[in-house]
Amino acid sequence: MTAANHLGVSRRLPIIASVILAYRNVLMRPGRLFTLAVLPAVVCLTLGGILVVAPWRIHPLSPLFLLLLLFPMSYLGLAWTRCSIFDQQPRLILRRPWITAYLRALACYSLWTLCLVIWPAPVILIAVFVAYGLVGGGDAFSNLVSFLPVSWLCLVVVGVIPFARLFLSLPLIATNQPALPLAAWRLGSNIGFQLRSALFLLAVTFLAVILLCLGLLIAAAEWALYPALLDPAFHDTVYVRYGLALPISFGIVVPIGSVIGTTLFAELLAIAFREADSWSGFRESIFERFD
Repeated sequence: MTAANHLGVSRRLPIIASVILAYRNVLMRPGRLFTLAVLPAVVCLTLGGILVVAPWRIHPLSPLFLLLLLFPMSYLGLAWTRCSIFDQQPRLILRRPWITAYLRALACYSLWTLCLVIWPAPVILIAVFVAYGLVGGGDAFSNLVSFLPVSWLCLVVVGVIPFARLFLSLPLIATNQPALPLAAWRLGSNIGFQLRSALFLLAVTFLAVILLCLGLLIAAAEWALYPALLDPAFHDTVYVRYGLALPISFGIVVPIGSVIGTTLFAELLAIAFREADSWSGFRESIFERFD
């Protein structure tokens, strides 16, 4: 950590500009995105495919599916953050030694997940579920479509905003620095509000894009199946839409969205880290030579 941070120099993280820069840095580097994300994407799509074709009901398996996503997403988050901060050429597999850093990143992702789940989110989710159950009148498809986005938004509000400064553990791990929660919390002391606002804006905008993609894919699938839906055997169109929403959500949108969302999240944290720590990769590399 630099002397500027120890002296309490106030720093500024532009909220909207940082979010736009994170989108640009990810979407304008398709080669880096493909190279770093191909292995995690394969794992995510495999998990999604297993979940969709599983003979059991999908609801009991969806929490396990989301939990298993921590493994490839931790790897991708670490790889993208390290590549972004050091401005390295992307590699399909992280350079050695990477396993220790990966396990630390996995631990951080698990901690953040606990923050999302154990914090007052369950109470809010139950309230949202009951409210939409009453409004939806028992319509399973309406409940699914309305419940999921509002649930994720509640998780962002109660999980991301209070603990945003802890997320700086990821760039600390990527730069081989002590990444205890207290260190990350102190690092973000001067940009706490801006970081919370930027993460919230990123989450809301990306959630809107995900919902738009989900709606378009479901509409395209319905259009492709329109002749079959005219058959009297498919009179229950709500059930058909519900059947389409689940495989499209967990087999396509959630895996791909998790990959892109993780890279955006990691890029925004890298931007915030460079601002909070006055990071200079060249300077740090020189210091490491004398250690």
